[in-house]
Order: sequence, then structure tokens, then C-alpha cells
Amino acid sequence: MKLSIDTEKNFPSHTNIGMEVEAIVHGNALFDPHQHNRETLDDLISDLIQYRNTLPTVNEYMKSGRLNNHCPFPKDVEKNGKL
Repeated sequence: MKLSIDTEKNFPSHTNIGMEVEAIVHGNALFDPHQHNRETLDDLISDLIQYRNTLPTVNEYMKSGRLNNHCPFPKDVEKNGKL
């Protein structure tokens, strides 16, 4: 049972990642009146990159079976090179 809990901690769900991203965006959206929005944007990007770096890669999700390669989106991007 502990292995399952640890595994889930290492591979947050789609929903949990989305909620964390929303929290980061919301936290940065509470603009500091003494900070230029360009600085806020830099802070937001930095915070999102820091969070991304705590997560497994897309390939690690795929190898673990938590992200299947049947989703058309990644193949479309590879094939067309654009969204």
C-alpha cells in the first residue's frame, strides 16, 4: 500500500497538476501595485518552471502507464510541428 501512495506522490494526476498551475497563476495574479506587470510575468514564468521541474517528464508518465500514447495531440504536434 505504501508503494502506491509514494507512486501517486511522484506522479501527480492531471487534475492535481491543473489545480497547482491554477494556484500558481492565481497567486501571481494578485498584482503588487508596486511591481510592473512585466516583472509579474517573469515571476509567473519562473514559478511555473520551478513547478514543472518537480514533476516527472511526459516520457516518464508514458513509461509508467499514466499517460498513454493514444492521445492524438502529441502525434499531431510531432507530425505538423504546430498546434
